[in-house]
Amino acid sequence: MVVRCPSLSSADTTNNFRAQISSRDQRCVRCAARPVWCAMSVHKNRSKIADLRELGFADPVKMITSNPGILRYAMDNIRAKIVALGELGFAQPVKMITSLPTILGYAIGNIRGKIADLRELGFADPVKMITLFPAILGYAQERVLLCGGIVMGLDKGTDDMFARLIKEPRAVIDAVAAAQPRTWSEVGAIITKAKRIK
Repeated sequence: MVVRCPSLSSADTTNNFRAQISSRDQRCVRCAARPVWCAMSVHKNRSKIADLRELGFADPVKMITSNPGILRYAMDNIRAKIVALGELGFAQPVKMITSLPTILGYAIGNIRGKIADLRELGFADPVKMITLFPAILGYAQERVLLCGGIVMGLDKGTDDMFARLIKEPRAVIDAVAAAQPRTWSEVGAIITKAKRIK
């Protein structure tokens, strides 16, 4: 029988999750104090953690607490994602997924599209860029194209500049785009001014 778990405090979520996994009772596990309820038996959760360790993930419990949706992914799909990322040129897909577990939910076609977009914008090594800044994969294509266009329009645009700009609020990015800066120092001044106006 599956029963609802008591609410977990965010301070000791990982320890509570580990304790529930080691429990012999079947119960619903609430992960990372999020409103996601995993109607899975403790046995299935233990099995998922063991399978993730076998694939090379050092701390699957930490991954699950940061992204409880991992419990819903079939192991074959996770294996396929690791292989597909390797085929796209990512040297350490497990490390990349560990740093941003939501990658497991991204379609390979979308990842391939982001790589192509970055290459088309003129970035020399989009795979390396995404490896260093995996959060890029979580942004919409339109935002990637806008920020990439701004940075590649600068006299000396770099991957790091792109990664810094794309994190800014949309209103700030729009202010930078409207100003059509030529240097990163101009971009910095526009960002500072736009944040003051907010």
